[in-house]
Parts: sequence; C-alpha cells; structure tokens
Amino acid sequence: MRISLYSVMFAWLLLPAWADAAEIRNNGKIDSVVVYSDRAAVSRLVAAEFGGGQNTLTMEDVPAGVDDNSIRVTATASASITIQNVDVAVKQLAGHADPKIQTLVEKIDALQEKGEPLNIRMEARKAQIEFLKTLAQNRAKGAGKDLASSAPVSKPTPQELAEMLELVFEKRLGAENDMLSIQRERKILNDQIDQLRRELAQTQGVGARRTKNITITFAASGAGKGKFRVEYMLSGAWWSPVYVVRGDSEKKTVAVSYGANIGQRTGEDWNHAKISLSTARPVTGAKAPQAQPWVVGVQEPRMYAKDEMSRAGNQPARKMQVASPPASAPMEMDKLASAEEEEVMEGKQAVAAVKASGHVVNFEIAQRADIPSGGDVKKVSVAQLSFQAEMSYVCSPAMSQNVFMRSKALNNSEFPMLPGEVAVFQAESFVGKSMMETVAPRQMLELDLGVDPSFKVERKLVKREAGTEGLISTSKTSRLIYETEIQNFKKSRETVEVTDRLPLSRDERLTLEDVALSPKPDRRDERNIVTWKLDMRPGRKEKIRMEFTMTHSAELRPYGF
Repeated sequence: MRISLYSVMFAWLLLPAWADAAEIRNNGKIDSVVVYSDRAAVSRLVAAEFGGGQNTLTMEDVPAGVDDNSIRVTATASASITIQNVDVAVKQLAGHADPKIQTLVEKIDALQEKGEPLNIRMEARKAQIEFLKTLAQNRAKGAGKDLASSAPVSKPTPQELAEMLELVFEKRLGAENDMLSIQRERKILNDQIDQLRRELAQTQGVGARRTKNITITFAASGAGKGKFRVEYMLSGAWWSPVYVVRGDSEKKTVAVSYGANIGQRTGEDWNHAKISLSTARPVTGAKAPQAQPWVVGVQEPRMYAKDEMSRAGNQPARKMQVASPPASAPMEMDKLASAEEEEVMEGKQAVAAVKASGHVVNFEIAQRADIPSGGDVKKVSVAQLSFQAEMSYVCSPAMSQNVFMRSKALNNSEFPMLPGEVAVFQAESFVGKSMMETVAPRQMLELDLGVDPSFKVERKLVKREAGTEGLISTSKTSRLIYETEIQNFKKSRETVEVTDRLPLSRDERLTLEDVALSPKPDRRDERNIVTWKLDMRPGRKEKIRMEFTMTHSAELRPYGF
C-alpha cells in the first residue's frame, strides 16, 4: 500500500505535544538570599529551553539542609507553561566535588589504613603473651604435652626452668613494650584523624555528604525559553548586628556605623548574590559600672567534718572552715583593649534599603556579595547614621575611679537598632566595648561611651577607728570615713552623677549607725546606694565625705568592712 506525502505530513501534525519534550538538568545560579538569625531563604534563577508538552527540570546536588516543604517554583516563559509537580530526592554522595573536601577525606582514609597494621600487630602481641603464659605454666608444672607435638613433656631441671623463665621474661617484656609503642602510635593517629574530621565538618558544612535533587515537572504549550525561580529555606546560616560608635562631646554628636556579620555553612556558595537581612524569627569596657549593694554580715563559728577526725587522739586532722565572702574592695573595671584589635568599617558605605512589615524588618544590602559556605564571617555595611545627643557623665568611685560619658539621642532614622556588640570610640581613640539594646525608630538611643579622661577621681579611706561600748554586755564599734574628690578639667560646665554605697546588713546583730553624708545626697535607696548630682564648673573640684559606724556584739566576727 502506498502512503502519500500528504498522509505523512498529516500524521506528523497529529503527533502528541510530548514528542518535543525535554529532560533538562540545570542548577542555574543563586540570585538572592534572605538571611535570618538561624537560617536563610535562597532564590535560584534557572534559564532553560524546553520542548512542547511534558518536561522535567532537575536541579542536582542542592544542600541536604533544604526544607522540602518550603520549596516554591514560579516561571516566566515565551510559551504557556503549567507547573505540575515538584519532587525532592535525597542523594548519597560517593565522592566529593569540592577538592578540599576530597583531600581531607583521602587524608582520613590514608590514616585509617595506616592504623590497620597497628591493629594486626596488637592482636599478634596479645596472642604471643597468651602463648608465653601457657608455655610458662606447663613448663613450671612439668606436665602436659609439647605444644608442637603430642609427646609428653618431662619435668624440667632447675637450670632449664631458669633458662625458660628468663626466655619467657625477655619475650614477654619485648611484647609488652611493643604494645605500649603501638598504643602511642595509635593515639597519635587518632588525634590526627579527629583533627581532620573537625576540619572536614567545618569545611563541608550542612549536607556535604548528602545532597538533594529537586525535579520540577511542567507542561508547555510549545517549545520555548523560560526563567524558573526556585525558592527554598535552608538551615546553617545566620547573621548578627555589629556597631562602631563614635562620641563627640564637643559637637554633642554620636555617629553609628551599623554593620552585620553574616556566616553560613549550608553547603552551597552564595556568589554575587543579592543579600537581605531579616529580623523575623522562622559587657564591660565602655559601659559605666553601676554601684552594687555593700552587704555585710557575721561569720559563723568554724565547723569540722566528722570523717576528718584523725585516729590518733581523736583530734581534727584538717579544719573545714566555712567560706566567707571576701571583703569589699574597689575593682578595676576600666582596663581597655587596644584599638589595633578592632576591625572597623570606615569610609563611605552604601546604605541598605529598609522594608518593614509589622514588627519584621528587612535590610536589603546595597551591593551584591560573595559568601562562601564554611568560610570566614562576612562583614557588610547596613547604614551610616549620625545623631544629635545629650551628653551626661556618671561615676561610681567604689567600683572604678573614673568618670564615664553617656549619650542620649532620638533614633530619627528608619533603622531599628538590634541587640549586638558595640566598639566605642571617642574621636580616634578606641575606649572599649559595650552592648546595644533594642531601639526602634523614634525611640531614645542611650549609649555608654567609655571613660572621659577630662575628669580626675580619687576615693580613699581616710580614717578607721575601733572601739567598745557597754560594761556588762560589751559591743564593738568600727567608725569609717571615706572621702571622694572629683575635678573637672573640661572647658565646659558639666553635671556628674556620682553613686556610692553604704554597708547593707542582712543580720540584725550587725547595725549601721551614725551616718553622716556631705554634701546632702539627692537620693538614698533601700539598698543603701547613695546618689549625688554635682554641678562641676571648669577646673572645679568637689569633695564627697561619708561617715558611718558599724556596731556588733563582741563575740561576733563580722566581715565585709
């Protein structure tokens, strides 16, 4: 039967659409990443050509930390397409594409192979020692049979026994020493293997030994080109805010360099990606110390443990004294680190775009960034801010004989300040570290700016007198006098808030009496924390005097003052 050319052409027209279907394998490239405090939302773009009808697009070896339920696929194309299904399959890797990972794995395998001969030697030495034990027992008893034949073993002469025992001793000593050598070699090998495994875990991050394949099934009305956007949530990423703050007491300004540290060990590199930071959730140094209550008390009698009594004379062999708190003493809390230790983002920085939705804020970093998996933490700039500020000064001489500067400013920017570490500078000098608390836009931003060297503070105990009272029931007294001097070397008139402390007794047998404070304090709270607000003119020196008496019965042993 003859088939006409028209019949062939007609049959070709009736072929189903899937005749031009394609199986596409393309991982595309990472376009953008939203980093949260403990994970990331990744968006990949895949450009692909497809045929009409049924098609599959497979992205291979994506990290195993992908949340399957978070995968979302959208597409734009020259032909009409319908996303039909998204399948995720776990893939166990036989090898490693990353050369560094492959090298580490090979080193670990080589060390493990090196350890196998050690295991064989150890087992052989153990068998040798067991054989020597059996041989020595049989020879010593003069009974049994020769181990190499079935001939009876005759009872050895004393000389033969001595020679045999010496031989056993030498052989066993050699075997034991070799076993010790093997143990040392195995320990060295195990330590090396553990170190390489830690390095491997750090390098490979989440899901390096396992990956996933994401397969997208879609139908197309015809052949064409398209762009597929594949979005998914991924564990193993994080970010945290960091700040550099510069206070200027002359200009009454505070400059804030708002930055972020970004880290990730997801198993995929983010190359030239658009980075956003989201606030959603799917110390000491520059900070002025606060005066703490001055707690005093009575030391209880010494106690001895029953099981510590010596056998000779039933005398206490070792005294078990109840520990008492140490006496209060000024603490040096103002030792500052050097500026050379700080990594500071200087110069002009691009400002991130802020997008807020309810309580969630996204910072869209202005420039694309490269953030490799398992690499060093990446520092990026969020914003450069400057505020007009009110400056104040605080001092707690019992804790630190320095005056600390403190600023208060309105956050009139659109950037919320999140909790993070602050490196504090005064002009070009690094003065210490502090912590930022949460400050929303239009809220007040309060920052401790470290020691101001334009003030001099000296606190000292100028007098201490001990005495007794009463004839029948004797009590002891201690009269203490403290003086604090503060001098202002600034060119401006400033107010300095000074806090100090009086003893706070937790025992009714120990009382605080005859308190005299000069000048009169502005406040004294229930913890015996006393506050003065001193008006300090340039060059002015102010003196604070505290006098008080501690009284207790003679048999008590007080502590803390």
